Amino acid sequence: MKNKISNISLTLYCLLLFAILIAPKTTKAQEWSEPITIFQGTYYAEDLDFVIDNNNHIHVVWEYYMSDNLRKILYSKSTDQGETWSEPYDIVNNISLWMCGPKIAVGPDNKLYVTYTYNASTETTSRIHMQIFDGNIWGEPIDISEGMSSSHESSLVMDKRGILHIFWHRFSTRELLYRTYSNGDFSPISRPYPSDKRVSNTKVQLDKYNNIHAITSELSQSGVSHITYFKKVRNIWTYPDSVCKPRYVSMSLAIGKNCEPHIVWVSRANYMDTTHYTTLIDNRWQTSVLTPKRSNKHSLIVELNGTVHIVQSEETGTGYNQMHYTLQNAICVSQIIESGERKFYNHKLVTKDTLLYLMFFNSPSSNSNIRLLIRKLKIENQNPNSIEQTADLKGFTLRVFPNPSKIHKGIKIETNSTSSVQVEIYNIKGFLVFKTTAPPSQNIMETKIPPGVYLVKAVSDKQVKTETIVITE
Repeated sequence: MKNKISNISLTLYCLLLFAILIAPKTTKAQEWSEPITIFQGTYYAEDLDFVIDNNNHIHVVWEYYMSDNLRKILYSKSTDQGETWSEPYDIVNNISLWMCGPKIAVGPDNKLYVTYTYNASTETTSRIHMQIFDGNIWGEPIDISEGMSSSHESSLVMDKRGILHIFWHRFSTRELLYRTYSNGDFSPISRPYPSDKRVSNTKVQLDKYNNIHAITSELSQSGVSHITYFKKVRNIWTYPDSVCKPRYVSMSLAIGKNCEPHIVWVSRANYMDTTHYTTLIDNRWQTSVLTPKRSNKHSLIVELNGTVHIVQSEETGTGYNQMHYTLQNAICVSQIIESGERKFYNHKLVTKDTLLYLMFFNSPSSNSNIRLLIRKLKIENQNPNSIEQTADLKGFTLRVFPNPSKIHKGIKIETNSTSSVQVEIYNIKGFLVFKTTAPPSQNIMETKIPPGVYLVKAVSDKQVKTETIVITE
């Protein structure tokens, strides 16, 4: 018993072991392009979604706030990889109603399909409408919810056969509804999730074998949200599998090269957020803490070579950081894309050929003077036959020792950088317990902290390094 770690549950210890496996290592920073403005408005905007068609044209839709009960669905496109954009177009021609939550999909013939919540001001009036763009004109709205009141939160996925899969929720019953659309015909409405369960905020993705994967938030009888995972294989929906059970704030889903699910989600406790990364390893869910910073509006995607990209906004003492995390071959690298007083939110990542596209909103804390922006990143190692080796970043190191350590011994934190280094330590709940700034050159600092699992984070010249440590009694 003396050798067991005191006051640390088996769950936290397993979390620690997995976190060590993906502890960030040193690699060359990736260069994102400068942001290009797609739209700039006086009011608030949210819920962007975009796709890239077979001609490499980019299509984006978003919700634009005009007043409390007037919100438009706007559309714009680019034919030159996001360098220039068409004037925003109100596809609904709405002058008096609240439209929200647009989702977009593209078919093999480059037709566009957009769903949104129609007349969302009250539960009794809200429906799910869909409009189709054939390349020349937008079709008339179709009520795919067939008059069901309190319909909202639609999701879309287009499969490889050109069949559109449509999901949405009913707020009044918290049930998940589903139907398909193909060649002008709709399937009957069905329920892919157990009817006795209450769910919301479903995310869906397609794998290379045309199977649909989904995560959703299931609400227990006690009112606690659970993230669950289910999928459709050979036209059969699997029974939901519980991923995690703490209260969560937001979540995103991507599918890996071996059809495994990757999930990023944010938990909240005592008004503090922690971002987690979860995936299936040997048919078991494995979760690690990505960052204890207060964060929101993340997105993730997996390249064909297995590299995982995660982008999210994280609050700082003076504003916000737009963060980019990459995970590959058990190595995690983090990078600050941009810092500033303006908020970054509603991130969406899409890959096409050798480019990773990032679209997001940027606005002051007052939620006015909104900007819709796009960045691009050249994807390295996309072709497995021409792998480029990344060089080690020189001059910036972090070492924490001993690890594990005992409370009476404390820890030593060694940094070495040509610039100053900000060092922070967070506990498992995401609270900051230690903070200091080390000058350029090599430095060793000592501190003592109570028993537990901690994340040590060092930032220098927009490069971020972290180590997970254990303190025992």
